[in-house]
Amino acid sequence: MLRKAMPSTNEPYPVFERYTLADYAQALYRRRWIILLVTACAAGISGVASLCMSPRYEAVAVFYVPEDVAGPGNGNGMKPRLPSGAPEHAGAYVAMLKQTDARMHVLERFQGREQAFASAAVDVVVTNEGLVRIYVRDRDPKVTAQLANAYVDYFNDFHRNMILGDLEETLARITKQLDEVDQKIRDAVEARRHLEEEHNIAARETMREELERQRIRIQDELRQAQLDLAEIDYQLPSQGRRRAKRGLQERVIELKKKLRDVDERIRIVPGIIAALDRYDQTIKQQRAYRSTLEMTQNGLKADSVQLKRIGLVVDRARIPRRPVFPIFLLNVVVAAVFGLVVGVLYALLLDHLEVRKRIGVLRELDRQEWTKALIEAFPSPRD
Repeated sequence: MLRKAMPSTNEPYPVFERYTLADYAQALYRRRWIILLVTACAAGISGVASLCMSPRYEAVAVFYVPEDVAGPGNGNGMKPRLPSGAPEHAGAYVAMLKQTDARMHVLERFQGREQAFASAAVDVVVTNEGLVRIYVRDRDPKVTAQLANAYVDYFNDFHRNMILGDLEETLARITKQLDEVDQKIRDAVEARRHLEEEHNIAARETMREELERQRIRIQDELRQAQLDLAEIDYQLPSQGRRRAKRGLQERVIELKKKLRDVDERIRIVPGIIAALDRYDQTIKQQRAYRSTLEMTQNGLKADSVQLKRIGLVVDRARIPRRPVFPIFLLNVVVAAVFGLVVGVLYALLLDHLEVRKRIGVLRELDRQEWTKALIEAFPSPRD
């Protein structure tokens, strides 16, 4: 912006210099009422608009997902469950809460009042510390607090039901496996008992020795019976010889049969012992497997009873008392500052236009003076 300097006697035109800060201050002071008017109008319009707007309230619920949820637990119930401290750890959970299905399930919790909650704006963010913040904004302050807390409850219920569903399926499979193991144990015990009864086995360790003793005893008896049969012609009279001889012959036949039976049993003893060992091994393995299944079952039942909450609430949403929008004082101050800037610019523009107008007038006067001087210096020949 330019201002006019004092004309020099050697210069036919005025000389213009740049404005200084003092010139700007004078221009603003001369038009101070315009600046104040624009500022007041902006502040007044903003205040009236703020009063006419419907207030919107905001409630915030804060929770976090402990690091022991993502990793295996150490079984130390006294260890504090702290957040992971990594935003990417909670990123997946935040993405889940932002889905449309999540919002629908949350709204289903307010049966009969879905429309009152459907217009609320929800935003989920993650802090650098791994905390999840749920912001809910609506015209009704009660709706904001209830909806924010409902999102946290839905998050916990969703994961708890998912985990409990998996636990129930696993427990059902373990119960079925336990029934199958019990049946195998019963079958092995019954087959073992039947084998022992069939072969008249009292003790497996002494079975072969007992059969060997029976074999020796039968051989001795058979030998004695054969000797008695050979000497019967010399020991008994003729009238009783035939009857005694028949009895000894039957005795020899019976002993030979017993001896064959004992030999057969001795021959199959290794197979019987191997079969009993297999049954014992099967029973032992199945009982050990059953013990493992029972331990797993008891552990899962304990986990289902003491199921940890996935999302630990740091701060539950409370009913807000003051709206977050519009903020009357803030809006008025911002509008006043904006009006002040506009008023200053407008005042400087008016002053600039006025200066340009004066410059034009001065130039016109200068041209008239030059014309008059030329006419005086060069008069017309007619004159």
